[in-house]
Amino acid sequence: ELGIILRTEIRYQDLFPDYPFNTINIGVIQGGSLVNVIPGHSKLSVGYRTLPGDDPEGIFHLIDQKIKNEILPEFKEKKGDIICQLEKVVPPMLTSSGGKLEKELIEITGNKEVGAASYTTEGGIFSSLGIECLVCGPGSISNAHKPNEYINEKELSIGVSYLTKLIEKICC
Repeated sequence: ELGIILRTEIRYQDLFPDYPFNTINIGVIQGGSLVNVIPGHSKLSVGYRTLPGDDPEGIFHLIDQKIKNEILPEFKEKKGDIICQLEKVVPPMLTSSGGKLEKELIEITGNKEVGAASYTTEGGIFSSLGIECLVCGPGSISNAHKPNEYINEKELSIGVSYLTKLIEKICC
């Protein structure tokens, strides 16, 4: 699949029908050495994804304070040491429709379908700096971030071709 992921207006139910809200998860749990030994320490890595218009740094701070001030002291008192860390804060990406980049990508790919994604990309970082961003590329997101993720050679070749055309159109 080759496609454009784009956000125009904020209507989360339409954009993200499966997840029209912020999400939080414990993405990594590490600790212990043997199944019959209570761990001396554990580490939880928490992920949090915000929607456009939210302040990810502010929410990150609130979650961090809740963990440090309420959850960890109670846990330590009962069970021992635990480290809970919030890692990467990536702002959400919101791009208005009808921009030059969108028009160029539609012309190059021939795909007029635009929409939104419920996953995070670095586009949110660039977007927060005022850089127009869209997510467009080869392969299928359904093949990503799981065992044996892949992109086939034909899809990769098409993606390179599209990227080359885009660079030529915008930079030349």
